[in-house]
Amino acid sequence: MASTIENRDGRPRLMINGVEEAPLIYGLTDSPGSRWTWEEMPARNIAVFASNGVKLFLADIWFEQMIGEDDQLDITLARKQVAGVLEQCPDAAVMLRVHVNALQWWLDRNPSEMVGYADVELEQEQPWSL
Repeated sequence: MASTIENRDGRPRLMINGVEEAPLIYGLTDSPGSRWTWEEMPARNIAVFASNGVKLFLADIWFEQMIGEDDQLDITLARKQVAGVLEQCPDAAVMLRVHVNALQWWLDRNPSEMVGYADVELEQEQPWSL
């Protein structure tokens, strides 16, 4: 799949595989219960938007879900996100928004790399992305 922006008739146009597409994107939320493309409600929403002509979809993934403390990258979950969209809309263009927050294990190993404030204690982030 190839996408480009071309100037035609004095304005930019989104082209996907050489065909002009409306720059309308359906983006799933990153909130629990609605973020995984293969689950019932998101899959239904994707199908509804696809049946109305939307072909551009956005789904989220977190870096911490793809890399472990062994520094090995595993994109299985990212592929599953894409596959969930394609199951509902086989000709979709899928964009993944990768959340690249620093990983807790990395912060624990590299405390000098964290931003700190003079008169506020460090607050541990609550991982709700998993």
